Amino acid sequence: MITIFSGFLINPNQYIEFTSLIFKCLMILKRQMILKDLFEFLMEKGRILFQENDDGKYFYIVKSGILELLIKGERKKLFKEWDCFGELALLQKCKRTGTVKCLTEVELFVLDGHVFRDLVKSINQNKLKEKLFFIDMIPMIRSLDNIQKTNLAKLIELVEFDDQEKIITEGAAGDRMYIIKDGIVSCRFRNNEIRKLYSKDFFGHNSILIECKRSLDVISIGKTTCYEFSKSTLMEALGSTYKETILFSIFKECLLKNKFFSEIFNENQFERMFEYFELRTYKNQEIIYQKGIKNKKIVILIEGNIINVLIRFFFKYFFFVIKIILKTKENNFFISLYIKALYLLLGKNF
Repeated sequence: MITIFSGFLINPNQYIEFTSLIFKCLMILKRQMILKDLFEFLMEKGRILFQENDDGKYFYIVKSGILELLIKGERKKLFKEWDCFGELALLQKCKRTGTVKCLTEVELFVLDGHVFRDLVKSINQNKLKEKLFFIDMIPMIRSLDNIQKTNLAKLIELVEFDDQEKIITEGAAGDRMYIIKDGIVSCRFRNNEIRKLYSKDFFGHNSILIECKRSLDVISIGKTTCYEFSKSTLMEALGSTYKETILFSIFKECLLKNKFFSEIFNENQFERMFEYFELRTYKNQEIIYQKGIKNKKIVILIEGNIINVLIRFFFKYFFFVIKIILKTKENNFFISLYIKALYLLLGKNF
């Protein structure tokens, strides 16, 4: 299915996007009180507003009356009260691809094309800043560099859910995650509510890093608006190895915050060290380190909680001996590195 809009063939999603864009432009006009740039004029019935192949110079809003869009002499659309048109030729800097004619006496608001482009640019910049703000609310991706986060911000979508609409279904395959912009969601396990999530909270992220089924139902309470991150979006923004990219950014941030690692290792060594890490999942109450047993690995917590932790580090013969009484409170995801691999890899430099 396609929709004809101002002489261009676009799909319904693009139509909705442009309609929303124009609405936001009008709101900015009103909010910023620059109505001086919006002028009004009257056209008689039968007059032609512009013809096919004319230069696009203005953006139009119908105050009253009816106009028709003609493409190669065939009527494609009617413009009525508060309809907007003319934006595509301005945004794409191309010729008009259709003719617009007045079917009745028409009153129009007209906005200069340069002003319209400035408004659109301002909206896009503010929209990008908002997306970057919400991206930084998610620990697993806020460690990405600025270019990676900007690429991701340009691709993520804003989605809306109605009251009681199910966003995630328990047992379903997961291929996307969400962060709440506005609204509330209920997380339920076998119809029992576990918790509620609010603006700036995120959910569904486990499916991004591991292939797993959904463990909870997530249901909208009232109207909820979320930014949606899909696996395809991450692949387009970060490449086919998006999982490794995300994990490495988390790994690097954690080591840089540690005084010992940040002083001893450089960035190239971090990349080499990362090759020896592995992603592991620990179940609820599973013991990770056993008291009295020597362990030669470092664990970086990515998701979940740990309790009853006693840590003692000391350095001897290129090994850490870590003694921890450690149990998981909920399902957790870890990257584990056997320190012996560092010695084999880096030798005396380590």
